[in-house]
Amino acid sequence: NRRLGSSGHKTGAQAEFHSRLSSVRPCAAFLFRSVLNSLRDLFNAFDTDGNGTLDRAEFGALLRAFSTDLDEPSVLAIMADVDRDRNGCVDFAEFEAVAAKHIGAELPDLRYLADFRALDADRNGLLSRSEAAELASRLGRAVDPNRLAAADKNGDGNLNYPEFVQLMQ
Repeated sequence: NRRLGSSGHKTGAQAEFHSRLSSVRPCAAFLFRSVLNSLRDLFNAFDTDGNGTLDRAEFGALLRAFSTDLDEPSVLAIMADVDRDRNGCVDFAEFEAVAAKHIGAELPDLRYLADFRALDADRNGLLSRSEAAELASRLGRAVDPNRLAAADKNGDGNLNYPEFVQLMQ
């Protein structure tokens, strides 16, 4: 048997391999929990009424915060695809399934999300340029108006969350 040494015990190389594997498993579990926690944090940030589901307005705000040029019919079409039980709301399990499909390993940097959501007065998932400048100032960053205009990729006068994060870097 090539897996075990002649005495029936693991060889030094095999023992080292299994030792390394054991140290990787907790790390992988930690990363998985971190991703799950980030998804949960993202979900909770847009669940403004705290009922554990995203209604059409909340789900639309989340989509617009991470995508440009999404109109209401597009939001409704995406929601119809995501809302598997057809109850008119997206629960965390439904969100998690679609996030894994669309976000994958590229989770957004969430460090500014709470501040972003706090200044999103109309809760549409977007900040006007003036709201974005105010938030940047609160976070200790002066923003040049030209840089602010350049961050607004589609020129609609609003910044979604990834555009804001890029502005802050």
